[in-house]
Amino acid sequence: MPKKRLMRLLTLMVLYGVMSITALFVFLIRPGMTGHPQADFPELVYGQAEKPYVARAALPLAVRVLTAATPQAFQDLCYRQLTGRRIVESFRWHDEYLYEYALATLLMFLCLMGFAFTLRSLTEYFYDFPPILNDLGPLVAMALLPLFFRYYSYLYDPGTLLFFTLAILLMVKRPFLWFAAGLALAALNKETSILLVALYAYHEKIKTGRIPLARTLALGAAWLAVRAVLAYAFRDNGGVYFERHFYEHNIWLLTKFPMAMRYTLVVVLVFFLFLRHGWREKPRFLKQGMAVTLVPLVLAGMFFGFADELRGYYEVFPFLYLLIIPSVFEILSRDPAREASDDKN
Repeated sequence: MPKKRLMRLLTLMVLYGVMSITALFVFLIRPGMTGHPQADFPELVYGQAEKPYVARAALPLAVRVLTAATPQAFQDLCYRQLTGRRIVESFRWHDEYLYEYALATLLMFLCLMGFAFTLRSLTEYFYDFPPILNDLGPLVAMALLPLFFRYYSYLYDPGTLLFFTLAILLMVKRPFLWFAAGLALAALNKETSILLVALYAYHEKIKTGRIPLARTLALGAAWLAVRAVLAYAFRDNGGVYFERHFYEHNIWLLTKFPMAMRYTLVVVLVFFLFLRHGWREKPRFLKQGMAVTLVPLVLAGMFFGFADELRGYYEVFPFLYLLIIPSVFEILSRDPAREASDDKN
């Protein structure tokens, strides 16, 4: 690898690493991963959480397997180093699972780093920006990410960001089997990965003028197989696969609107202002892809989740980022003095 390219890669790793650590720190502090009565961290890792949380298994399974493969002497060393640390206490980690927490934190950091690099590749694919702007774009995304941290943080959330975004990248840049593998990984992580099947069908429709029915059905079958295995594995766990919060939470939001929704409305307004700027010129797949993901997630959030829980819309985030980043760069590159001079002339 040429020296200049290596230095650029190392610089990006440092920049993305700093932003990933910052976002992860907020993720762990507010709201944190501890305290959910149905899906506390230890229960997620060891497969004892309630449905549907327990079936979001990619990162919890990785932590469990890696913990089992770690020599006990090394685990004991980590326990001694972490016990009593102020930062550990601020995260409200359970003392008996400190090694699992530390290992999970490392995996989540790597997911966020991978997410940043994946966004960079997507930026480069969809836009003809100078390389420096492709490099800087993910920093904007990572700075915006904490806006989505509400109610609870879950171990599988960084995996959702990475695996869903990586599957989109594989869809547009790699052969079909690569995307199928990405879909399987996303399906192991969360059930909302079914949206990738719809995105694939729509992408192929734009690209070739037709929907490849056989491949689309095969992808749907692969997704169903992964989710069926998980459902069977955790069939004896408590809870239900479709929680209902429409009456207990979302009706309350609607009756208290807009005060109860003020935070969500502010975040939506910020993104809307950037989205509408230059909307016509933005790539068709990104605009329609945002709709394909956002509409089902809003409906699902209204009936089966908290409508104002922004982390429930992580699958939309890569589309939001890719649609607002041209506007962000254009606004930041404006020269107010020059524009004022042009107006006078």
